[in-house]
This record gives sequence, structure tokens and C-alpha cells, in this order.
Amino acid sequence: MEELDKIDKRVKSITNSFDKLIKEAKSFNSVMFSYNRTYQSLTELSLDLSEYQTEMAIKYAKEMVLFVEQGLSVREIAFELDLFDDDVKQLLKTLNLTVKAKSQIKLKRYREQLGYLAELGFTVNEIGEKLDKSPNTIKQYCRINGIKFNEESRPMLQVELDDLMNDIAEGDY
Repeated sequence: MEELDKIDKRVKSITNSFDKLIKEAKSFNSVMFSYNRTYQSLTELSLDLSEYQTEMAIKYAKEMVLFVEQGLSVREIAFELDLFDDDVKQLLKTLNLTVKAKSQIKLKRYREQLGYLAELGFTVNEIGEKLDKSPNTIKQYCRINGIKFNEESRPMLQVELDDLMNDIAEGDY
């Protein structure tokens, strides 16, 4: 009889272990089903997001290019388009655009202004006075950026200034 009790206990132990394994397997299957459903939902969401980003890029492409060329910041572009900053960043990434730093924009404008004054025939000293920079800074910046001074424009500039002064004196301006 003792042996039957031992066998019976062993069978019950094995049955309990087997029941636990079945519960764990069911739980695992449930988790895997949830995981697969979640993965499928994320995949669909990713496709939707990708479509959304494409639609946004098409809708705002022209404005984005113009705003980047104008030197607007991410926040300024977001304000103009009534979007969130993160949406603008994503659009910039999608359109392969980069926003220039304010210092880059300022240097570009400075370079254009300096080139224009040099082309009109102003001297280094005159440009330095107008831009509140030393002549050495002007010379160095012109040399670095390949800006040449147009001495031939100088007499024409003087004639234009004289004409302007005469118009002002006569009250025509």
C-alpha cells in the first residue's frame, strides 16, 4: 500500500506540474497574441505616420523652402505654419532641409552688404566707417571671401551722389 501512495503522490505531483505548464503555456500564448496584435498595430500606425509625414511634406514643401531661405528658425516656421516645433523638425528632416543658425544668416547679409559697397566703389576706410568696423577687418574679410573693390565705379558713384544732392537742394527729392 505504501508503494501505491508513493505512486499516487508522484502522479499528483506530475499532474500539478503539467497543469502549471499548461497555464504558463496559455499565458505565454496570450502574451504572444497580445504582442503580435500590438506589433501589427504599431506597423499600421507606422504606415499611417509615414503617409501623414508624406502628406505634410507635400503640403508644406514650398513654404518650408521659402522660410529656410529667409533664415527663419524652427520656432518661427512653426508659428508661421501653425504647427508644433517637433512637426517642423520632422518636416525639415523629411524634406532634407536644414535651418541656418542666426550667425550664418547675419554673416551672409554682412557679406552681401560688403560686396555691394565694394562694387559701388567705396574704399576700405569708407566701408569701415559705414559698417562700424576697422579697415583691417574689412580688408581681411574681403580677402577671405574674394570680394574685389571696383575702383571704376567710384567716379560714377560721385556723379550719382552729386545728382542726389542737387535734387535734394532743389526740393525734387
